[in-house]
Amino acid sequence: MKMGFRKFKSICAAPLYGLVLCGGRSARMGRAKAALRYHDEIQSHHCYSLLSSVCERTFVSIRATQRSHAAFRYLEQIHDAFPGKGPLNGLLSAMTSFPKAAWLVIACDMPFLNIPLLEELIAFRDPTKDATAFSIAECNFPEPLCSIYEPGILPALQKTARASRANGLRHVFMDADIHCISSVRSEELRNLNSYEEYRVAKQSFRRVA
Repeated sequence: MKMGFRKFKSICAAPLYGLVLCGGRSARMGRAKAALRYHDEIQSHHCYSLLSSVCERTFVSIRATQRSHAAFRYLEQIHDAFPGKGPLNGLLSAMTSFPKAAWLVIACDMPFLNIPLLEELIAFRDPTKDATAFSIAECNFPEPLCSIYEPGILPALQKTARASRANGLRHVFMDADIHCISSVRSEELRNLNSYEEYRVAKQSFRRVA
């Protein structure tokens, strides 16, 4: 018996958990990105709330030394278990902790993310692929820091971690089977790395408010 794709997807999809990547050292920003305030709450809590609205469970990905930081208080945490691997460390630690879950991963330095964008990503999720991601026209490459990672991608993460590659998640995407979504909303996927970018973005949110 033939089965439509949407029905097939709903039957076989792994539960979707959310992960906010907050373990970076924020060297270029000069202060903790997760503790910056673009909206009505600090960024770690804002991102956590976004994911909690669309995922079954949500966690912040942090270094163990950050566990008592005020930015992560009262939030479910997963601590980096593979030091020195950047965002790959966070996702690999999460998938090792919950290997049967799929993960909607976002970076805490993307202040323009919103619920409609995440809902669009989920709506086009393909659980038969390794991951689902937005394809960014400007760089002609899928964005790994706002993506859904399926359980089957775990071996590729482990392989890349063993190779000790920088920009690990981008290397994973090069070798994985990615379902790409074309989107004209690239501004919402922009990440900010300097204090000047933070200052300008904060002013723009104030004007909209």
